[in-house]
Amino acid sequence: MLSGYFASSSAGWIGALLVGVEAVLPYLLRRTALSTWLGVATFTRPYIRRMWPHYWIGYLVLALGTIHGWIAMKPGHIAATSLAGLWLATAAWFLMLAQVVLGLYLQAPGSKRASLRAWHYWVMVTLIVCVGLHIWLNR
Repeated sequence: MLSGYFASSSAGWIGALLVGVEAVLPYLLRRTALSTWLGVATFTRPYIRRMWPHYWIGYLVLALGTIHGWIAMKPGHIAATSLAGLWLATAAWFLMLAQVVLGLYLQAPGSKRASLRAWHYWVMVTLIVCVGLHIWLNR
């Protein structure tokens, strides 16, 4: 039981940390005020090719969220938790899945990239809110 708790907790906290890294990474990988201020705005490859860490961290976040939820929801592993927090975690998992799908569509060139980027941004904001509320309610 303790090893299951440790695995679920570790996957959850690492995933939550990586959600924050994932949200900031695109702003560091293109020429923005933040990347210029930090001195990382010297780019030689196209933006889409520079985004590979963002893509792979996104897949990792989804995998960690799945592991966290899978272990935590096994019978006997749930302690006294908030039902609202569990629903927020479920919503966050589906939002992570949506982010991966949107991200895959954003990798391809096309005329709908601006609207897809807007959706990707607002799903990210909603995901961060859900993850934050889940952590707060189920701490």
